[in-house]
Amino acid sequence: MDAAPSEDAFRALARSSPWRWSSVRLTWHDPLGDDVGDAQAWIRDRSLLRVEYAGEVQVGRHEPAVAMRYALDGDRTGGEPVHLPRLREIDPVLGEDGLVLLRPDRDDVEDADPFWQTYLWLALLDPVEVADGDSSRDPVTGEERPLAEGEQVPGTRITELRAAQRRGRETWWARVTPTWAYAPRCGCCPLLWGEVSEWFEGEAGGPVADRRDYPESYEVALDVQTGICVQARPVGSAPAFAGHDVTIHEVDVAYPDELFTRSGRLRRLLSGRGR
Repeated sequence: MDAAPSEDAFRALARSSPWRWSSVRLTWHDPLGDDVGDAQAWIRDRSLLRVEYAGEVQVGRHEPAVAMRYALDGDRTGGEPVHLPRLREIDPVLGEDGLVLLRPDRDDVEDADPFWQTYLWLALLDPVEVADGDSSRDPVTGEERPLAEGEQVPGTRITELRAAQRRGRETWWARVTPTWAYAPRCGCCPLLWGEVSEWFEGEAGGPVADRRDYPESYEVALDVQTGICVQARPVGSAPAFAGHDVTIHEVDVAYPDELFTRSGRLRRLLSGRGR
């Protein structure tokens, strides 16, 4: 049996995804179990995306973010657009195990992957919200408080850590419960939907579900090779949409340009790849 990770290592793996893979093929399993079926997805260079879902082929490209650079004198009228560096182009602070202890400041980098359907997709590809929370909020009360220099606030409580094979891949598991400092990438589609995410989404003026069947916590699985959150399974009462389930098939394959078109010929091209 593989040794269970420490809590610090689990958090570090959740921060590490941008530096652990470039391309991936995976299946997103439909949580509602309806007749639409699962989605097959390919990502190349964390920029190009192909999804086959509900009988359709969707292709897309993530466009780099553009920031404005202004003069140091405070004049905000003559800025020039600049492209931010991609997150994985900047070296993070690593621990002895090679996992990420501290990521670059989000405001200084481009940290997104190609988008599909909701921000939950981006969060499972880069599940940093499992590790780090909003450092301006108290994890116990949720109240805003002064930030100590260099402070990292956990957005979750992590217990019951273990390591186990999942669908043939090395995987770390933990019971994860959001604290009141939980900071999802998007409040309306968090990895860990529940009372905390709904309360803050409502406070921000966003839509909230008219229900109170909140999960107690989540069983969260991180794929060790990639850092992708392959499963978040609610514990306790929960609606069908809470959680997700993903299977990773291959990592860092050099997918051809033709894959990221809508050409029908691609089904024949992919037939020899074990689909």
